Amino acid sequence: MAAKDDILLEEEFAQKPMSKATFLRLLSYVRPYSRTVQLNLLFTLLATISQLLGPKFIQIGIDRYLTNFSSAQAAFRGILVVSLIYLGNLLFGWFLSAAQVKSAITVGQGAMNDLRLAVFEHIQRLSLNYFDKTHQGRIISRADTDIDSLDRVLTWGANQLLASALTLVGVVILMLRYDWRLCLAVSVVIPPLAVATGLFHKHGMKAYRELRVQTSRITGAMAENIAGVRVAQAFAREEENLLRFQHIQGVYFDRFLVVARIFHTYLPFVGLVSGLGTAIILGYGGSLVMQREITVGGFAAFILYLGMFFGPIQTMGDLYNAVLSA
Repeated sequence: MAAKDDILLEEEFAQKPMSKATFLRLLSYVRPYSRTVQLNLLFTLLATISQLLGPKFIQIGIDRYLTNFSSAQAAFRGILVVSLIYLGNLLFGWFLSAAQVKSAITVGQGAMNDLRLAVFEHIQRLSLNYFDKTHQGRIISRADTDIDSLDRVLTWGANQLLASALTLVGVVILMLRYDWRLCLAVSVVIPPLAVATGLFHKHGMKAYRELRVQTSRITGAMAENIAGVRVAQAFAREEENLLRFQHIQGVYFDRFLVVARIFHTYLPFVGLVSGLGTAIILGYGGSLVMQREITVGGFAAFILYLGMFFGPIQTMGDLYNAVLSA
Protein backbone atom coordinates (compact mmCIF):
# COMPACT_ATOMS: atom_id res chain seq x y z
CA MET A 1 0.00 0.00 0.00
CA ALA A 2 2.81 2.36 0.90
CA ALA A 3 4.55 1.66 -2.40
CA LYS A 4 1.35 2.41 -4.29
CA ASP A 5 0.94 5.70 -2.41
CA ASP A 6 4.53 6.59 -3.29
CA ILE A 7 3.86 5.95 -6.98
CA LEU A 8 0.73 8.11 -6.93
CA LEU A 9 2.61 10.86 -5.14
CA GLU A 10 5.46 10.74 -7.67
CA GLU A 11 3.05 10.86 -10.59
CA GLU A 12 1.20 13.82 -9.05
CA PHE A 13 4.55 15.57 -8.64
CA ALA A 14 5.51 14.74 -12.23
CA GLN A 15 2.44 16.55 -13.55
CA LYS A 16 3.31 19.82 -11.81
CA PRO A 17 5.18 22.54 -13.73
CA MET A 18 8.71 23.44 -12.74
CA SER A 19 8.48 25.69 -9.69
CA LYS A 20 10.55 28.80 -9.07
CA ALA A 21 12.37 27.07 -6.22
CA THR A 22 13.28 24.13 -8.48
CA PHE A 23 14.46 26.51 -11.22
CA LEU A 24 16.66 28.44 -8.78
CA ARG A 25 18.07 25.18 -7.47
CA LEU A 26 18.99 24.18 -11.02
CA LEU A 27 20.72 27.53 -11.49
CA SER A 28 22.92 26.74 -8.50
CA TYR A 29 24.59 24.06 -10.62
CA VAL A 30 25.39 26.69 -13.27
CA ARG A 31 26.89 29.16 -10.77
CA PRO A 32 30.39 27.53 -10.68
CA TYR A 33 30.68 28.31 -14.39
CA SER A 34 29.77 31.99 -14.07
CA ARG A 35 32.86 33.20 -15.96
CA THR A 36 32.01 30.99 -18.94
CA VAL A 37 28.38 32.13 -18.69
CA GLN A 38 29.52 35.76 -18.95
CA LEU A 39 31.58 34.94 -22.05
CA ASN A 40 28.58 33.15 -23.53
CA LEU A 41 26.39 36.21 -22.93
CA LEU A 42 28.98 38.39 -24.70
CA PHE A 43 29.23 36.00 -27.65
CA THR A 44 25.43 35.85 -27.87
CA LEU A 45 25.09 39.64 -27.88
CA LEU A 46 27.78 40.12 -30.55
CA ALA A 47 26.42 37.26 -32.69
CA THR A 48 22.94 38.83 -32.57
CA ILE A 49 24.31 42.23 -33.60
CA SER A 50 26.20 40.58 -36.47
CA GLN A 51 23.03 38.82 -37.59
CA LEU A 52 21.01 42.05 -37.47
CA LEU A 53 23.59 43.87 -39.62
CA GLY A 54 23.15 41.47 -42.56
CA PRO A 55 19.95 42.98 -44.07
CA LYS A 56 21.39 46.49 -43.60
CA PHE A 57 24.36 45.65 -45.86
CA ILE A 58 21.95 44.24 -48.45
CA GLN A 59 19.91 47.45 -48.35
CA ILE A 60 23.05 49.55 -48.88
CA GLY A 61 24.11 47.41 -51.82
CA ILE A 62 20.71 47.68 -53.52
CA ASP A 63 19.99 51.38 -52.88
CA ARG A 64 23.46 52.78 -53.50
CA TYR A 65 24.86 50.57 -56.22
CA LEU A 66 22.01 48.77 -58.03
CA THR A 67 19.15 51.27 -58.27
CA ASN A 68 21.14 54.52 -58.00
CA PHE A 69 24.63 54.67 -59.51
CA SER A 70 26.64 57.04 -61.69
CA SER A 71 28.37 54.40 -63.82
CA ALA A 72 28.53 50.63 -64.24
CA GLN A 73 32.16 50.60 -63.07
CA ALA A 74 31.33 52.53 -59.90
CA ALA A 75 28.37 50.24 -59.23
CA PHE A 76 30.56 47.15 -59.64
CA ARG A 77 33.20 48.50 -57.26
CA GLY A 78 30.56 49.46 -54.73
CA ILE A 79 28.82 46.08 -54.90
CA LEU A 80 32.18 44.34 -54.55
CA VAL A 81 33.04 46.34 -51.42
CA VAL A 82 29.63 45.76 -49.84
CA SER A 83 29.80 42.04 -50.71
CA LEU A 84 33.21 41.72 -49.05
CA ILE A 85 31.97 43.53 -45.94
CA TYR A 86 28.90 41.28 -45.90
CA LEU A 87 31.11 38.19 -46.24
CA GLY A 88 33.38 39.44 -43.44
CA ASN A 89 30.35 39.94 -41.22
CA LEU A 90 29.18 36.40 -42.00
CA LEU A 91 32.58 34.97 -41.07
CA PHE A 92 32.64 37.04 -37.88
CA GLY A 93 29.14 35.83 -37.02
CA TRP A 94 30.19 32.23 -37.70
CA PHE A 95 33.15 32.59 -35.32
CA LEU A 96 30.91 34.09 -32.63
CA SER A 97 28.29 31.36 -33.09
CA ALA A 98 30.97 28.67 -32.78
CA ALA A 99 32.29 30.28 -29.59
CA GLN A 100 28.72 30.65 -28.32
CA VAL A 101 27.98 26.94 -28.88
CA LYS A 102 31.25 25.85 -27.28
CA SER A 103 30.70 27.95 -24.16
CA ALA A 104 27.06 26.82 -23.88
CA ILE A 105 28.09 23.16 -24.06
CA THR A 106 30.83 23.73 -21.48
CA VAL A 107 28.36 25.25 -19.03
CA GLY A 108 25.47 22.90 -19.74
CA GLN A 109 27.38 19.63 -19.66
CA GLY A 110 29.41 20.74 -16.64
CA ALA A 111 26.19 21.51 -14.78
CA MET A 112 24.66 18.20 -15.91
CA ASN A 113 27.72 16.31 -14.69
CA ASP A 114 27.52 18.01 -11.29
CA LEU A 115 23.79 17.31 -11.10
CA ARG A 116 24.24 13.60 -11.87
CA LEU A 117 26.96 13.34 -9.22
CA ALA A 118 24.73 15.10 -6.68
CA VAL A 119 21.82 12.75 -7.44
CA PHE A 120 24.07 9.69 -7.17
CA GLU A 121 25.49 10.93 -3.87
CA HIS A 122 21.97 11.58 -2.57
CA ILE A 123 20.84 8.06 -3.50
CA GLN A 124 23.85 6.64 -1.66
CA ARG A 125 22.75 8.41 1.52
CA LEU A 126 19.10 7.32 1.44
CA SER A 127 17.90 5.00 4.18
CA LEU A 128 17.31 1.29 3.61
CA ASN A 129 13.67 1.89 4.49
CA TYR A 130 13.32 4.08 1.41
CA PHE A 131 14.61 1.31 -0.87
CA ASP A 132 12.29 -1.20 0.80
CA LYS A 133 9.14 0.80 0.04
CA THR A 134 10.15 2.34 -3.33
CA HIS A 135 10.23 0.39 -6.57
CA GLN A 136 13.70 0.06 -8.07
CA GLY A 137 12.41 1.15 -11.46
CA ARG A 138 11.12 4.41 -10.00
CA ILE A 139 14.54 5.21 -8.56
CA ILE A 140 16.24 4.45 -11.89
CA SER A 141 13.69 6.56 -13.74
CA ARG A 142 14.29 9.54 -11.45
CA ALA A 143 18.08 9.19 -11.61
CA ASP A 144 18.30 8.57 -15.36
CA THR A 145 15.36 9.61 -17.55
CA ASP A 146 14.32 12.67 -15.52
CA ILE A 147 17.90 13.94 -15.34
CA ASP A 148 18.36 13.52 -19.10
CA SER A 149 15.18 15.54 -19.73
CA LEU A 150 16.93 18.56 -18.18
CA ASP A 151 19.87 18.35 -20.58
CA ARG A 152 18.60 20.76 -23.22
CA VAL A 153 17.19 23.18 -20.65
CA LEU A 154 20.54 23.52 -18.88
CA THR A 155 22.69 23.45 -22.02
CA TRP A 156 20.69 25.58 -24.45
CA GLY A 157 17.81 27.08 -22.45
CA ALA A 158 19.22 30.42 -21.31
CA ASN A 159 21.36 30.75 -24.43
CA GLN A 160 18.48 30.31 -26.88
CA LEU A 161 16.10 32.40 -24.79
CA LEU A 162 18.54 35.33 -24.64
CA ALA A 163 19.42 35.12 -28.34
CA SER A 164 15.75 34.97 -29.33
CA ALA A 165 14.78 37.86 -27.04
CA LEU A 166 17.64 40.06 -28.29
CA THR A 167 16.80 39.25 -31.90
CA LEU A 168 13.10 40.04 -31.39
CA VAL A 169 13.82 43.38 -29.70
CA GLY A 170 16.43 44.34 -32.29
CA VAL A 171 14.22 43.36 -35.23
CA VAL A 172 11.20 45.29 -33.93
CA ILE A 173 13.28 48.44 -33.38
CA LEU A 174 14.85 48.20 -36.86
CA MET A 175 11.52 47.52 -38.59
CA LEU A 176 9.98 50.56 -36.86
CA ARG A 177 12.90 52.66 -38.04
CA TYR A 178 12.44 51.48 -41.62
CA ASP A 179 8.70 52.16 -41.89
CA TRP A 180 6.07 52.23 -39.15
CA ARG A 181 3.29 51.70 -41.70
CA LEU A 182 4.69 48.30 -42.70
CA CYS A 183 4.94 47.39 -39.01
CA LEU A 184 1.32 48.37 -38.52
CA ALA A 185 0.30 46.30 -41.55
CA VAL A 186 2.08 43.18 -40.36
CA SER A 187 0.76 43.57 -36.81
CA VAL A 188 -2.59 42.09 -37.93
CA VAL A 189 -1.01 38.62 -37.65
CA ILE A 190 -0.05 39.13 -34.00
CA PRO A 191 -3.50 38.47 -32.41
CA PRO A 192 -3.97 34.98 -33.98
CA LEU A 193 -0.36 34.18 -33.07
CA ALA A 194 -1.00 35.24 -29.46
CA VAL A 195 -4.16 33.11 -29.29
CA ALA A 196 -2.32 30.09 -30.72
CA THR A 197 0.51 30.55 -28.21
CA GLY A 198 -1.98 30.69 -25.34
CA LEU A 199 -3.69 27.49 -26.51
CA PHE A 200 -0.32 25.80 -26.94
CA HIS A 201 0.62 26.70 -23.38
CA LYS A 202 -2.73 25.56 -21.98
CA HIS A 203 -3.00 22.20 -23.73
CA GLY A 204 0.72 21.56 -24.06
CA MET A 205 1.33 21.82 -20.32
CA LYS A 206 -1.23 19.13 -19.54
CA ALA A 207 -0.18 16.83 -22.38
CA TYR A 208 3.53 16.99 -21.56
CA ARG A 209 2.98 16.29 -17.87
CA GLU A 210 0.88 13.25 -18.71
CA LEU A 211 3.57 12.06 -21.10
CA ARG A 212 6.19 12.50 -18.40
CA VAL A 213 4.17 10.25 -16.08
CA GLN A 214 4.06 7.53 -18.74
CA THR A 215 7.78 7.94 -19.46
CA SER A 216 8.49 7.36 -15.78
CA ARG A 217 6.19 4.33 -15.75
CA ILE A 218 7.71 2.70 -18.80
CA THR A 219 11.28 3.23 -17.58
CA GLY A 220 10.35 1.89 -14.15
CA ALA A 221 8.57 -1.15 -15.58
CA MET A 222 11.52 -2.00 -17.81
CA ALA A 223 14.03 -1.73 -14.96
CA GLU A 224 11.87 -3.76 -12.57
CA ASN A 225 11.32 -6.53 -15.12
CA ILE A 226 15.03 -6.79 -15.88
CA ALA A 227 15.91 -6.86 -12.18
CA GLY A 228 13.23 -9.48 -11.42
CA VAL A 229 13.57 -11.64 -14.54
CA ARG A 230 14.66 -14.70 -12.54
CA VAL A 231 11.62 -14.48 -10.27
CA ALA A 232 9.35 -13.98 -13.29
CA GLN A 233 10.77 -17.07 -14.99
CA ALA A 234 10.62 -19.13 -11.79
CA PHE A 235 6.87 -18.42 -11.40
CA ALA A 236 6.12 -18.41 -15.16
CA ARG A 237 5.00 -14.75 -15.13
CA GLU A 238 6.56 -13.83 -18.49
CA GLU A 239 3.23 -13.58 -20.31
CA GLU A 240 1.59 -11.58 -17.53
CA ASN A 241 4.54 -9.17 -17.37
CA LEU A 242 4.49 -8.80 -21.16
CA LEU A 243 0.78 -7.90 -21.17
CA ARG A 244 1.33 -5.39 -18.38
CA PHE A 245 4.22 -3.78 -20.25
CA GLN A 246 2.22 -3.70 -23.50
CA HIS A 247 -0.53 -1.81 -21.68
CA ILE A 248 1.95 0.74 -20.28
CA GLN A 249 3.57 1.09 -23.71
CA GLY A 250 0.15 1.57 -25.32
CA VAL A 251 -0.78 4.39 -22.94
CA TYR A 252 2.64 6.00 -23.55
CA PHE A 253 2.07 5.77 -27.32
CA ASP A 254 -1.32 7.50 -27.03
CA ARG A 255 0.10 10.29 -24.84
CA PHE A 256 3.02 10.76 -27.23
CA LEU A 257 0.65 11.16 -30.19
CA VAL A 258 -1.29 13.84 -28.30
CA VAL A 259 1.93 15.75 -27.60
CA ALA A 260 3.08 15.38 -31.21
CA ARG A 261 -0.24 16.70 -32.53
CA ILE A 262 -0.13 19.74 -30.26
CA PHE A 263 3.50 20.62 -30.94
CA HIS A 264 3.38 19.94 -34.69
CA THR A 265 0.21 21.98 -35.03
CA TYR A 266 1.62 25.03 -33.26
CA LEU A 267 4.96 25.37 -35.08
CA PRO A 268 3.47 24.98 -38.60
CA PHE A 269 0.84 27.56 -37.61
CA VAL A 270 3.65 29.97 -36.71
CA GLY A 271 5.11 29.29 -40.15
CA LEU A 272 1.71 29.96 -41.73
CA VAL A 273 1.39 33.25 -39.86
CA SER A 274 4.91 34.15 -40.98
CA GLY A 275 3.96 33.48 -44.60
CA LEU A 276 0.78 35.53 -44.22
CA GLY A 277 2.77 38.43 -42.80
CA THR A 278 5.22 38.23 -45.70
CA ALA A 279 2.34 38.21 -48.21
CA ILE A 280 0.86 41.33 -46.60
CA ILE A 281 4.21 43.12 -46.75
CA LEU A 282 4.79 42.10 -50.38
CA GLY A 283 1.44 43.57 -51.36
CA TYR A 284 1.40 46.73 -49.28
CA GLY A 285 5.16 47.30 -49.31
CA GLY A 286 5.30 46.81 -53.08
CA SER A 287 2.76 49.60 -53.52
CA LEU A 288 4.86 51.89 -51.30
CA VAL A 289 7.94 51.13 -53.41
CA MET A 290 6.06 51.97 -56.63
CA GLN A 291 4.93 55.25 -55.03
CA ARG A 292 8.61 55.88 -54.10
CA GLU A 293 7.74 56.22 -50.43
CA ILE A 294 10.32 53.58 -49.48
CA THR A 295 13.39 52.37 -51.34
CA VAL A 296 13.78 48.95 -52.95
CA GLY A 297 16.67 48.18 -50.59
CA GLY A 298 14.67 49.23 -47.55
CA PHE A 299 11.78 47.06 -48.71
CA ALA A 300 14.10 44.05 -49.17
CA ALA A 301 15.69 44.59 -45.76
CA PHE A 302 12.27 44.85 -44.10
CA ILE A 303 11.21 41.48 -45.56
CA LEU A 304 14.44 39.91 -44.30
CA TYR A 305 13.87 41.37 -40.83
CA LEU A 306 10.31 40.07 -40.89
CA GLY A 307 11.66 36.55 -41.41
CA MET A 308 14.03 37.09 -38.50
CA PHE A 309 11.06 38.16 -36.35
CA PHE A 310 9.20 34.85 -36.65
CA GLY A 311 12.32 32.68 -36.38
CA PRO A 312 12.90 33.39 -32.65
CA ILE A 313 9.21 32.77 -31.94
CA GLN A 314 9.56 29.26 -33.37
CA THR A 315 12.80 28.76 -31.43
CA MET A 316 11.15 29.80 -28.16
CA GLY A 317 8.22 27.50 -28.92
CA ASP A 318 10.67 24.64 -29.38
CA LEU A 319 12.45 25.62 -26.17
CA TYR A 320 9.14 25.76 -24.31
CA ASN A 321 8.54 22.24 -25.58
CA ALA A 322 11.82 21.17 -23.93
CA VAL A 323 10.94 22.94 -20.66
CA LEU A 324 7.54 21.26 -20.52
CA SER A 325 9.07 17.83 -20.99
CA ALA A 326 11.72 18.48 -18.32
